[in-house]
Amino acid sequence: MDSNKNSVQNELNEDVENLSIKSKTSPILTMRKMQSLIRDYRLIDSSTGIITMSIVNLLNIQKADNILECGCGQEYSLPYICGVKKPSSNLYMTDFQEVKLRKIKQKVQLLEDHPLCQDLYDHKLVPDIEFQQKYESKKLKIIVELADATQLSYPSNMFDSYYGGLLLDEVQEPQRIVMEAYRVLKKGGRAGFTVFSEKDEKEYEVYKIIDDAYLQILQEQEDSIKQNESLVKKTRKASSYTYEELDSFYLEIYQIGSRAKIQKYLQLANFQNILIWESFVPVQCYDVSHFNECFEVFAQDQNWDPDLKQKVFELSKCKYYEKMQETNQPFGFTVICAVAQKL
Repeated sequence: MDSNKNSVQNELNEDVENLSIKSKTSPILTMRKMQSLIRDYRLIDSSTGIITMSIVNLLNIQKADNILECGCGQEYSLPYICGVKKPSSNLYMTDFQEVKLRKIKQKVQLLEDHPLCQDLYDHKLVPDIEFQQKYESKKLKIIVELADATQLSYPSNMFDSYYGGLLLDEVQEPQRIVMEAYRVLKKGGRAGFTVFSEKDEKEYEVYKIIDDAYLQILQEQEDSIKQNESLVKKTRKASSYTYEELDSFYLEIYQIGSRAKIQKYLQLANFQNILIWESFVPVQCYDVSHFNECFEVFAQDQNWDPDLKQKVFELSKCKYYEKMQETNQPFGFTVICAVAQKL
């Protein structure tokens, strides 16, 4: 058993080393900047509730006394989780970003008095309340806390169910999170995780369409992009990210990204009864607001004059709808889901 565990650890160490080597050749984009991009493009966020619900159904929270969610984000599945858990059970929700916890606190308060309120699902909700370390709803038995998932303050063997949605991709040492999940779970407890799949880049194809439209317009204005490098430099801010930069940066954002790798992390933490599968989550493709939001996220980091911005918008929107009609497939993203048990 020890030799198998050492073998798994050695494989993970190799993965980390390879990531470190390849990252040196990646463009200078920080993980926080990529996370910021993803958070802005949070039509994703409202879609991830579908995945959360499917995993929650396998975590047996209907019978749990204590439930922990780390990296809760904006948690669009909060009404569902509250409806499924026992009224007497405690739901702990943690994140390391205070702005997220402010939203969770406001949603919990809305849920107390207006359980059917549409604001519970609004990805643009701007909280108008403060958050300081911890908030508790005695009515719903929900505790919202600022916490580091790699170093939890909870005692060992406390929780029956643990969930970390799109959490492992956001930290430098995902193994520490998995180990902590195992520690705080009771014997027989279940943990669920999701990570972005490295094989699927469709989510960012919207940005490629916009960038291609921009380059096409420049090509139409001049004989070639190479003859106009100075113009390209002037119309892009130094901090902007092109699709090519995003493409090469997948290496870092998808630092897990495969069924085999997440299985290694779970095995190393001594989890058993491991189940792993993939889920594709479509976004609102034919809703014009979907494209508009994606475009604004991309355009906010470009130094485009109004005329150029409008041209890029019109051309990329046409290409966007042409792409959907050509493929008959929605834009979206693939997530790897995993559920395991502590025995």
